[in-house]
Amino acid sequence: MSDIFIPLVKNSLAKINKEFVTKGESLLEIKKFVDDLYKLDIPVPLLRKLLKKIADEVNIDGKEYIKLFDDGAFIIKNFVFADFEDTVSRQETEVEVLHQAFINFLNLRGENENNHVSIFDFLDQNRASLSSYFANKSIKTTEINDSIHAEFIESIKENTPLYDTLKKIYLGSIISGYLEINIGQVKHDVEFLLDTKFLISLLDLTSTESCYTCQKIIDICKRLGYRLTVLDDTITETSNLLKIVASKIEDAILIKKLDKETIESACERRKLSKTDLQRFAANLSHEIINLGINIIPHTIAYKNEAKNTKDYEKLKAVRNSPNAALHDATALVYVKKKRGRPITDFYEAKCWFVTHTHRTVEDFNENRNGAMPEIIRAEDLINILWLTSPNVSNTEMVDVGLTRLITSAYSNTLPSNRLLRNLDEKISR
Repeated sequence: MSDIFIPLVKNSLAKINKEFVTKGESLLEIKKFVDDLYKLDIPVPLLRKLLKKIADEVNIDGKEYIKLFDDGAFIIKNFVFADFEDTVSRQETEVEVLHQAFINFLNLRGENENNHVSIFDFLDQNRASLSSYFANKSIKTTEINDSIHAEFIESIKENTPLYDTLKKIYLGSIISGYLEINIGQVKHDVEFLLDTKFLISLLDLTSTESCYTCQKIIDICKRLGYRLTVLDDTITETSNLLKIVASKIEDAILIKKLDKETIESACERRKLSKTDLQRFAANLSHEIINLGINIIPHTIAYKNEAKNTKDYEKLKAVRNSPNAALHDATALVYVKKKRGRPITDFYEAKCWFVTHTHRTVEDFNENRNGAMPEIIRAEDLINILWLTSPNVSNTEMVDVGLTRLITSAYSNTLPSNRLLRNLDEKISR
């Protein structure tokens, strides 16, 4: 995984050479260049490891271009990265071309660029979410409620040079987030408890992008030996939701056309009928078990305890129904019991509640005194799994992240699902 950062350090060394800095008394001098250039706080042990790897690469044919000393001092021969500077210059040009393409796109739409965040800020959302999650121990929805960026990205997909530049920038944003967070020591005895919307997406009953994200999480977790679970209450809630949607699917007009993240839209895309949804509901437990997910039975004790929690009272005010609030509160009680104590590092936790929803996840925030939340968004989890798992393809994760950003951008500009369903009911009457 650390190899991903080598180009960042090489670029910093190229800048150092450009300023004719050929030696120093401490690696902190190189660290300052890296931090200033990429707005990071790179750990010194990681920097030392990367510098040693770069030195082994360039110190060939008996020539020593980079010399590192045990006390942190260093010597760098001038212009050893002259060829790398050409690469950096070319990449800077590519970034400027992408920026100008977005400005031109706005102008063609009659849009004022001052009314929209830059394409780079749009691509930086997942990093910002990760950084906030680990720095502030709180969950924040950082999605930008502006679909113009999604339209731009879709418009350049056939333009290979532009789209490749965009993917590199997105990848760089997520990688930089890795250096801002403290994940802790990776362990493999971690349990991920899955939410209702996660199951719905996993079964390809929302957007194809959401399905891909959830399926990729399942795939990575299985490869890494993590335990995947779901409460029997979640199975019941998911099954009931499918039955409710099935009973009204023939009247769904607006919601299936407007919001790709809904069951109704998935039915339209996959040509599923009322009977198909009812079959999904009836066979749900069997489908979940076949996916390698364990169902937690006998949750009545967790549910009874949840009824007397502050989380339940708080969630009742924002969930669609008391039953939905009790379901989430029960999941939180389960996770807290599994953890046994407040935790501060990601992999200290024995259990996480994974949600995949556009609802306001800030509902789960409270005064945590430095402890991490019990809940994590699928978008954040998949980036963490990727950043800590070298055997996961960069290309895979960039495709997942970008498609998710696009669908989120569109979905965030729409009215709530409840409002769209109410409108459909009025139209049918």
